[in-house]
Amino acid sequence: MLKNNCKCADCHDCSDCISGSNQEEGTYICKNCGQKVYLESIKSLPSCPRCGNQIFTKL
Repeated sequence: MLKNNCKCADCHDCSDCISGSNQEEGTYICKNCGQKVYLESIKSLPSCPRCGNQIFTKL
């Protein structure tokens, strides 16, 4: 179930999104190392390319 207009069904809370979940276009920051990942369209969020973490915050 989506929480508080969150666009990610797999969120830990409304600001956290995990890799493997479909996300909208935008910039996501790894919550472990701060690496930025940019998605150009709605697609599956990858694991962090720097540290392999799977939890991100959308800017």
